[in-house]
Amino acid sequence: MVSNKCCVNGCHESSKTKFGVPIKDIAAWEKSLGTQLTSVSRVCAKHFKSSDIINTWVSGNGNNKYSICLKRPRLKTGAVPTNIIYTDYEKVSYRRYCERVHEVIIKDESLFDSVLSQFGSITLPKGWFFDISIVNNFPVAITFFTLNKFNNCSQRYLEKQLILSKGIILCNFCKKLVTLKDNNGTNISTAKRIRQYLSPQKEKVLNRLQWSKRILKIKYCRTKSRFDELKKKMSECKMEMSKINSSTLENIILKSNIPECQANLIQEIFIASKVKCSKQNRYSNNWLLLCLLFNIRSPNGYRFLRTQNILPLPSINTIRKYLLAIKNECGFDMNFFKLLKKKMSNKNQYNQKGILLSDEIFLRTSISVNSQSLTYTGLEDFGGELPNKGKEKADHGLVIMWQSLTENFTQPVAVFASKGPMPTKLVIKAIMLLEDAGTEVIGLKTDGATTNRTMWNNLGISGKKKSLNKYFLNPYDEKRKVFVFSDAPHLLKTIRNRLHDKNQLKIHHSKSFIKREYFYKLFKIEENNLGKVCPKITKNHVILSNITKMKVNNSVAVGLHFYRDREPDIFKDSVETEQFTLMLNSLFDAMNRKFPKEGIKRNSHDLEVLNEGKQWLDSWESNYDDGNITANEFLTQQTAEGLRVTIQSYIDITLYLLDECNFSYVLTSKMNQDNLEKFFGVIRQIAGPNDHPPTPTFLQLYRMLNIYSLLKPPKNGNWKVDEENKSILDIIDLKELMNDTSVRKEKVKKLKQKIDILIEEGDKDPEDIFLEHDYTKSTVFKSVVYYLGG
Repeated sequence: MVSNKCCVNGCHESSKTKFGVPIKDIAAWEKSLGTQLTSVSRVCAKHFKSSDIINTWVSGNGNNKYSICLKRPRLKTGAVPTNIIYTDYEKVSYRRYCERVHEVIIKDESLFDSVLSQFGSITLPKGWFFDISIVNNFPVAITFFTLNKFNNCSQRYLEKQLILSKGIILCNFCKKLVTLKDNNGTNISTAKRIRQYLSPQKEKVLNRLQWSKRILKIKYCRTKSRFDELKKKMSECKMEMSKINSSTLENIILKSNIPECQANLIQEIFIASKVKCSKQNRYSNNWLLLCLLFNIRSPNGYRFLRTQNILPLPSINTIRKYLLAIKNECGFDMNFFKLLKKKMSNKNQYNQKGILLSDEIFLRTSISVNSQSLTYTGLEDFGGELPNKGKEKADHGLVIMWQSLTENFTQPVAVFASKGPMPTKLVIKAIMLLEDAGTEVIGLKTDGATTNRTMWNNLGISGKKKSLNKYFLNPYDEKRKVFVFSDAPHLLKTIRNRLHDKNQLKIHHSKSFIKREYFYKLFKIEENNLGKVCPKITKNHVILSNITKMKVNNSVAVGLHFYRDREPDIFKDSVETEQFTLMLNSLFDAMNRKFPKEGIKRNSHDLEVLNEGKQWLDSWESNYDDGNITANEFLTQQTAEGLRVTIQSYIDITLYLLDECNFSYVLTSKMNQDNLEKFFGVIRQIAGPNDHPPTPTFLQLYRMLNIYSLLKPPKNGNWKVDEENKSILDIIDLKELMNDTSVRKEKVKKLKQKIDILIEEGDKDPEDIFLEHDYTKSTVFKSVVYYLGG
């Protein structure tokens, strides 16, 4: 390791500039310095003459002469150091150093006392000196020493010393410390503070610390004065707040023009500060409504804000009382339709128009007891609208939802626990109740499941080419029609699955096949290319699974056309596949318009696309009917009929809204089933890591989301409503519903009568009461599985 010290003996004030030993001159350097050197030895600049050190680089002559200071000085060739220190190169700083001293220490108290008593008669040799160490006015040690010769810095050091002590030995430095302690840091003669001499580097550190201390002291004074000032202002604000009453606070809020929600919060905080006990707090109706929505949206966030006393929130039990206002039973809740009617009474004729969505979710069979109504939850239940098939556990949840065509408002209206498809009678009654509540149902949307085709047949809907019927008369007002159609994304998904299963389809016998392999070849080419024509195509688009999402993209058709010109052998007959992709993409875009800028108008190109799509489907089916193509080369009959009804319903309902209802434009995405699927997704997410929640859990979550969507007004919509004095649902509406406990009282009364009869007769066991249900019984196998599962 390279040393950072000068290797010359006795050189304690070495220069910062040091030079290494040249290999060719190492013998000359050792002879001159009188010491042995190695390749890592360093000699400081003080041992060289200033003429031997080169500090600048010089170039040119005369007026063209330039000189540059070197970052690292270097030696002239042949320069040899000496033991003499040259002070003309660098200024010497005189500091105290300690050298190794040859010393002898004798600890003998009797000898020390003998020498001390005869000290005046002792004669020291030439060059020897003495020093007596005194502690607390008592001598403790006698030191005899010699000094070496003066060095180049005019300094002398101890060379030899003999210490005779009683047993305590103090060096000179310790003596100074003792003296400073005894004198409390002052000089005895002058009574002045003794200055501590430090090295320049340590003095810089000390100055830096002193400056930091001074700055911190200034900051502390400023902060303390600012703190005192704020504390004074706070006390003044408290005095002013104590003088403010509710009327004065309302005037201040009105003058500040803050939003209503923030005004409610300020008033609640002001009221809570006046109450000594939190249980005595009384909340306003508007604040209770906001707390109810917040608890439904984020129970954990609500609990955190309440436990930390950040906001004056009601207890969880208070919120649950209002949630219980809407029944957790299946069927149509008349109390709910009363609230919906009040909400719809404040909407204009455009916002009252909507469609009915119907779908089902698969549930896990489970049973629980509803203590409020004293009934079982989880059995097949149609809410008394239809006779139950038996005491069977429900495995499907049927949901009916109303969706507005002009604003972002969707509202679930009914739920049923079932083991089969949606009965037609329930849909008809839902339309009647919604119409009575102030809505206008102009469409019925279902998915492409086979079970929904039975409902279509009962309503008289037919998708056959020769007997097409896409609507039925509104049961509430026979002058209006209710158009029926399947969900467009579901239909296109069935077409995709058909192509995936059969690998190829055919539109006409004279044209080439529509092959799935072209999409796979396109993906393989794009996978290995840096510059991509179809950047969004992935493996999930060509290799399907149960969780694969369907996406329609026009870039695939562009990619087929692009690579057909460059890879004719691979994409030789891909023209029909390209046309097939373009047609499906155009149909999907026309049936999924989301933004007002792209809304369908009377002269819109999307109407032409829908008509062309219907003609394309009819031509394809005609080729199948004529025997030109086989059944495997055509769509399934269910998909073809559903697509024909859906396309024609989109055309007719768009023209009806534009011509008869005076709509400026129509957004066809409002007729899709996305909001109902999102509703099911929210339930699955809240229910935990299970795609199939239990039936009681599903019904409870349905009630919470139902109240939330009913009470929460939409932020925006496709039609702006400018109405004054617009009223909204209040918490009073839920309070009125909470007082209805007649059903529970009646059941409790009947149960008491039965118990009284059993007690009077006394000839029946408790097991005889529960013979109607056997849900508490379990087999040996289930008991073992339950035990092993923990």
